[in-house]
Amino acid sequence: MKFIEKFLRREAAYKKIDKALKPKSAVCATGLSEIHKSTIYYSLCRSRNVRAFCVAPDEQKAQTLTNDLCSMGLRALFYPSRDFIFREVSGKSREYEHQRLNVLYKMLRGEYDVVVACLDAASQFTIPPEVLKSSTLHLKAGFEISTEACVK
Repeated sequence: MKFIEKFLRREAAYKKIDKALKPKSAVCATGLSEIHKSTIYYSLCRSRNVRAFCVAPDEQKAQTLTNDLCSMGLRALFYPSRDFIFREVSGKSREYEHQRLNVLYKMLRGEYDVVVACLDAASQFTIPPEVLKSSTLHLKAGFEISTEACVK
């Protein structure tokens, strides 16, 4: 990957993106294949030592981008869309809610390099960071807690 990073840093288009990138700003990379976007995100994160939040057009591309970034060595997290159920069902999975909470928790703790979501997932309401932090309990072997405190 270092070879690719060195090559990218010499390219005028990459220099333009790098120069335009300010703290808490956004960059839109269009007209590139998915792997090229991954490479640019990787290089920007590594060269600037920053974290990123990437928005993909759909969940499939978001998952692909996450996988590509993970294979390059970044701690990339996929943030899925919330699953809405509008009819009565006998049982439902909370899998997506658990995945979303896991990503939010890792973001809270800084345990990521890149979070990738599709536009739908990024635009859905979620739990405020301070509520998530105050609602989190760390359990360890030998830790004792009352049933009432655990339920709360």
